[in-house]
Amino acid sequence: ARATDQEIVKKAAMLADAYDCVVFDCDGVLWSGGETVAQAKATLDALKAQNKKVYFMSNNSSRGPDVFRQVFESHGLGEHVKDERFMWNSVTAAQRWFKGRKTKKAYVVGCAALKDAIRGAGVTVVEPWKQMGATPEKLAEE
Repeated sequence: ARATDQEIVKKAAMLADAYDCVVFDCDGVLWSGGETVAQAKATLDALKAQNKKVYFMSNNSSRGPDVFRQVFESHGLGEHVKDERFMWNSVTAAQRWFKGRKTKKAYVVGCAALKDAIRGAGVTVVEPWKQMGATPEKLAEE
């Protein structure tokens, strides 16, 4: 038998009492394919009501923050990602990795969306294949 929203709220509240923060993966946890996972919204709403910090992580680097937010909205979960501090993807990770560093350069292995996201975080993406044979020192000068 499927749990009711009220049962989910009670279970989420019990679990939340033990922790200050909850981190959710998205694909396969909050939604699977085009379908919202049953009780995902009730669980997030219950955690919000408990004033818990809820973070969302995505390993899908082909989605930038705007697309990430649109996917949440399409599943009726948009209210939970209004503040980007709680969305962890390539942009937020890059911002944290490079915070306070003098040099903000990275050799990024991944798709164009990942590289765009890293650039969007203010990091220079080094593309050594454009300078085949260049030394690491030469690449560092870029």
